[in-house]
Amino acid sequence: MSYDGSNLSIVGLRYTGITIPQGAIIQSAYIQFVTDESQSGTVVNVRIRGEASDDAAAISSSDSDISGRTNTVASVTWSAIPSWTLVPEIGANQKTPDIKTIIQEIVNRGGWASGNDIVIKIENNASTASTRRTAESYDGGSTVAPELQIVWTPSSGTGGSPTYDSTGGPHISGTYRFDGVNDCFRSKSNVSSSDGNDIHSSPDFTSLWFKTAATVGGTEQHLVSWEGGGTCPSCDYYKISLEATTGKVVFQYNMDSGVTDTTTCKSTGRYDDGNWYQVVAVRPEHATVDACNLYITRFDGTDAESVITSSPTWGSTSVDADGRWYVGSNSAENGNFFNGWIDDVIHWNTAILGGTSDDTLDATEADELSHVNYGIQSHQLLLDIYRTDENGVNQAVIDSVVVPVRFFDPQGTGDNTDSTYGVLNTTRTLGIQTIPINNRLSYTISYVPSTSTWKALDLDMKIDDQDMTPTTSLLQIPQPDIPFPSYWVYDKSNRLAVSIYNVGPYGSWFVYQGTRAVFDNPSGGTSYAAVICSVNSTQADPCDTSGSNSSWRVMEDRDSIFIPVGSIGKIYFWDVQDRPDRDLSGGTEIPAGDYDMYVFIDGYDEKGDKFLRNLEMGRVKVQD
Repeated sequence: MSYDGSNLSIVGLRYTGITIPQGAIIQSAYIQFVTDESQSGTVVNVRIRGEASDDAAAISSSDSDISGRTNTVASVTWSAIPSWTLVPEIGANQKTPDIKTIIQEIVNRGGWASGNDIVIKIENNASTASTRRTAESYDGGSTVAPELQIVWTPSSGTGGSPTYDSTGGPHISGTYRFDGVNDCFRSKSNVSSSDGNDIHSSPDFTSLWFKTAATVGGTEQHLVSWEGGGTCPSCDYYKISLEATTGKVVFQYNMDSGVTDTTTCKSTGRYDDGNWYQVVAVRPEHATVDACNLYITRFDGTDAESVITSSPTWGSTSVDADGRWYVGSNSAENGNFFNGWIDDVIHWNTAILGGTSDDTLDATEADELSHVNYGIQSHQLLLDIYRTDENGVNQAVIDSVVVPVRFFDPQGTGDNTDSTYGVLNTTRTLGIQTIPINNRLSYTISYVPSTSTWKALDLDMKIDDQDMTPTTSLLQIPQPDIPFPSYWVYDKSNRLAVSIYNVGPYGSWFVYQGTRAVFDNPSGGTSYAAVICSVNSTQADPCDTSGSNSSWRVMEDRDSIFIPVGSIGKIYFWDVQDRPDRDLSGGTEIPAGDYDMYVFIDGYDEKGDKFLRNLEMGRVKVQD
């Protein structure tokens, strides 16, 4: 472009199998070149046209083949093409202006049909003699050939996402309504084995719920699909669809050998009757045989028909589908649009879990999957508050309520991140409750077994004393705004003792320098603290400093004994006073009364890592 030496050149580019329907709306179109030679300095101007033909014939080697073809009325100028200095280079400098007017004129022709061929012509447009930009051709390398990029929508629509329905799903969950014209979702980029989203070696399986808005006509409707290498239909792919005219559910995948190397599971009945159905498509683990299983379940949880299987075929068991994935359409978006609702699309690439036969979803697991509730009542929890005696025996029920809990994705709302957790807030106004002395409050959280078709997912219920930011616990109870009086009584005639359980993962030591017990005066007056004296002492007085008794002591120059994982370190403290010390000569002893108690732990573990932790013990009654 635009001279070959001193001779003017006209470039012809033929693109075959353009799967765009007649009259489609062309949103944008470009040709992306890859440089073949380094050229700069001179001004290069060209004009781009198309061949005004319903189905462009192959380009021959005869003279004037390209120049003799009828031009489209539409044309686009590409002026002052920037220098091409790198070889190879593919970028904005090698990309044409938008040529959508040319493509639009061609697909608007009365004889145009999806799958026809297009010829694009590029000729000189007032460039000076012997100026050029040289790009790779298909003959020079198929992977660097000029690429025609077209974005289009059907003539009956303007494009856009499916409509979200917040409660229209099978379990009052959010779902998407696809209009059957041009609605679909597509992955942002090609998938890969590194993110586990490609289709490659078995086993893998896909589940989804769908409901049609009308009977399926003469065009297949895709529910979900992955695209792969090759030119479809002679390409690698993996799809779940509704068959044209029959409305049957089809699960099919195609492998490396081309269009004939396919494995198919197809339902006996049709499922375009406007009811919800769940589909579970399984590609079982097998070293040499390609097979599939298909499970279809009605809304009430019963099987729509027996498991659908394929006749085993000997094959590679490898689908090279590492392009984009689609929901509600196929990869070419050429009319295979789904008309209805799709919910809960989930795909497992179980090969990344080890690729063993144990990873294959069986009939029992597929049935369990069809009963899972992902909606606003995914779980139900029974929250009980009891008044108990000091031994934990229930004396009376203060409150009991069943709380519905919506489904929360444990992977969070981001891209495979575990940083987002659901928060359940439930408020109950109980009025003033009178709790007798030595009685306690017991909070109980338990599952409510499902009595309906839908089965609740299990929650991992753990309670700890960490902050409410995401930690190892999946269920946490926050501290009350106003602390309840506790049942911890500290008698000043005894040594203060606090038991610390080492949950791991490593054994630890406590040190003297920072470990303290603190008593905060809730009325704002003087607060008090105590210094650690020993850990796990067996002496009558754990702080006794005489003779061998001092072997348990923790001092400035000696740490505690080793506390293994799963063991308790019982920490003893010197007298609690306003100026913490090992005896009462340094300050004033804490007076009787109610305090908010904290224990600050300072230590290090057997991996050499230091830890600091402040434990809130709650309201403590100090008595003489």
